[in-house]
Amino acid sequence: MIASSSHARDDGALKAENKDMSVVEIRKAAEQGSAEAQTALGTMYMLGDTVDKDERKAVEWFIKAAMQGEIVAQFALGRAYENGRGIAKDEQQAVDWYREAAEQGDVDAQFNLATMLDEGRGV
Repeated sequence: MIASSSHARDDGALKAENKDMSVVEIRKAAEQGSAEAQTALGTMYMLGDTVDKDERKAVEWFIKAAMQGEIVAQFALGRAYENGRGIAKDEQQAVDWYREAAEQGDVDAQFNLATMLDEGRGV
């Protein structure tokens, strides 16, 4: 089981806690299409947690998970686009991904979306 929490974010990324699975098992599940595993692996790459830090690989995994509707990946992808971490900065994309997560009830995404819109960014 992959344990993750949308409230355990570190510098815009979810901090993955994978107690029962090795990196190899998480990667295998991610490659087989598990959005939860893709999010966990993306987080590991973003933070350099048990793997070499690679923000581009992180974003690749976040995209795969976010396209499946995974809320934590959508938030992380919004942060990546907002800050240009692992992908070119694109505030419109950040707003779009924050909106996806916000519509599913992610309060951090709701806050970031509201802040960006209030500041006229990404519109």
